Amino acid sequence: MYNYSTCGNIYCYILSGIGWTAKNILGLDGFLILFDEAESARSFWHTSYQNNKSWNFLKGLVLAGSDDSVSLKEVSMNKFYKHSLYKGWWGYYSDLQYCGHFRLPFTWRVSCNLKILFAFTPDDEMFEIEPLKSARKFEIGSIGMEYFENISEKIISLYDLAYDFQADSHVFEYVPKDNTRRFIKGLVEALDLTRFHPDKPIRELLDV
Repeated sequence: MYNYSTCGNIYCYILSGIGWTAKNILGLDGFLILFDEAESARSFWHTSYQNNKSWNFLKGLVLAGSDDSVSLKEVSMNKFYKHSLYKGWWGYYSDLQYCGHFRLPFTWRVSCNLKILFAFTPDDEMFEIEPLKSARKFEIGSIGMEYFENISEKIISLYDLAYDFQADSHVFEYVPKDNTRRFIKGLVEALDLTRFHPDKPIRELLDV
């Protein structure tokens, strides 16, 4: 793999190829890529050059995940242009930068069975930039007590399986439930404490 910031098309080409392989060879539904804290893709400490390259890659990835054939069209027709400010080759239709060493399309083929999920903070300004502006959005709000109970049961069962440990189901009572993230983090930490200190009562371990 080339270690150049202009290689977004190569990486997208490979990832979309993995998606196609997952569906058509392995018999799976496809390939899902999850980006947590995706707002870090455009950080204030990055230079404009770095931000442009990050955004180029993300746009190409969304292009592939949307089964857009525009990059296939550009490559097959050799439709590229030289940017007036930046070096390298740019797609005539997509306006995305291609690697000068290998002008592979951003998409292996259509459909490539690749899906992308970005997790952002609700008020992030990146929502107002294409292609995210027109992307499908799901807003995650607070959840009810019954869901916390279901999550707790699932996490405890997986924890017991992973560590061959029989957790005390009452640990649920001592975990904060005002925030989903705090709840999951607190539950796992509580399970760790009860596993490492089996002789101490839960109330003493969790300092409640």
